[in-house]
Amino acid sequence: MRLDTEEGVCAVKESSVAKACDTVERLLTAKEAELWPARLDAIADLSNGLRIVSRVIRAREPEDLRDCFAEVLYALTFVGLGFLVDVEPLGEKGPDLAVERNGQNLLVEVSRLRLKRKMPTFTPEELPDMLPCLGDPLPDVRRAYQKICNKVSQLGSEEGILAIWNDDEILDKAHGKTAAHWVRGELRAGRLKAAEQLQLILFHTN
Repeated sequence: MRLDTEEGVCAVKESSVAKACDTVERLLTAKEAELWPARLDAIADLSNGLRIVSRVIRAREPEDLRDCFAEVLYALTFVGLGFLVDVEPLGEKGPDLAVERNGQNLLVEVSRLRLKRKMPTFTPEELPDMLPCLGDPLPDVRRAYQKICNKVSQLGSEEGILAIWNDDEILDKAHGKTAAHWVRGELRAGRLKAAEQLQLILFHTN
């Protein structure tokens, strides 16, 4: 079958999505996997969307899959907001997405904060002992800030958006907001040249 025909393109897409779904089902629980066939099908329809599908197929660990899923979810979010979305517009080493609406083009770098700590369970009597580890936000703010600084350079000289997907149960939106304020302060002081073209930071906590 010729791949340059519409029928051939559809066959490649269906085969790739099916393989990706097999990987998802193999690495994740049934409950976590059940939402992904429709999402993978949708991402495959985007410009260069099969690039993400291919990385899903190659995933070896659940966390590798969830890194890909962060890109999928942000891409589909932009689609839902009326943007045209191109996946990996400059190749695998460049920004994850390019989005366009009303003549404005932006690059998007997606990053995920992996689950490192679960929120501990404790009784009211145990709360005083838990406060020292839960009450100091600075380590988590620094972690979010460092993640932002490490990723903005991949936007290059183009105007762009940094989209962070957070799966850590202790690090929350307040930490992300504070880290974004730190970045803004560094920009105003001229100490973060790599982020001069950064237009927006999105921070989603799962």
